[in-house]
Amino acid sequence: MSTEVGVYELCDYLDMLTVLDGQSYVYFSSSRSQIIELIDWVTTSTLTENPFAGAERKEVSATINHNSHYTDIMMFKSTLC
Repeated sequence: MSTEVGVYELCDYLDMLTVLDGQSYVYFSSSRSQIIELIDWVTTSTLTENPFAGAERKEVSATINHNSHYTDIMMFKSTLC
């Protein structure tokens, strides 16, 4: 999914979360995608389990110029034994 804000609707992110549930995955995003806020909502929501629970998370800060920066985020999880 794109990290550009406004490219996807909330339902697109929610559909993506249902695809991840119970699967092995590598998910790459950035702080521009507001994925952290979505994960926080999923964690506190009673609607579904958090598909990112138990996933490892790596972050790398990136600077475009002195006025612009973001964080790349990768989460991964294996459901194999």
